[in-house]
Amino acid sequence: MKTPYDRIPLNPTIIAETVAEQPLPGFSELEDGRQRLTPDEVREFVDLCEARCRASYEANGLMLQIAQMPGEAARDELAYWIRQWLVSYLRDPRELRRWKEDPQPQK
Repeated sequence: MKTPYDRIPLNPTIIAETVAEQPLPGFSELEDGRQRLTPDEVREFVDLCEARCRASYEANGLMLQIAQMPGEAARDELAYWIRQWLVSYLRDPRELRRWKEDPQPQK
């Protein structure tokens, strides 16, 4: 059975995969690390993003606010946050792995 989260018009998995494949503007010092991500690391990052988005939505957090934005504004806002999470992941993957303990994104 689909949950309300499953019905939102955004797909965090696709957005996270796309973000992981694109250069990070303003973070040239991390670009080499982004390019060296293994497929397993990309999958882990995408899975962490999906889990965080789901937990945030279900907790009436940031993801719910983003999902209520109109069309492209929602996609762009989510891509912004996922880029920030990628920067964090590239600096220290352990930090994002802690999301499993506290998945609610902070503003």
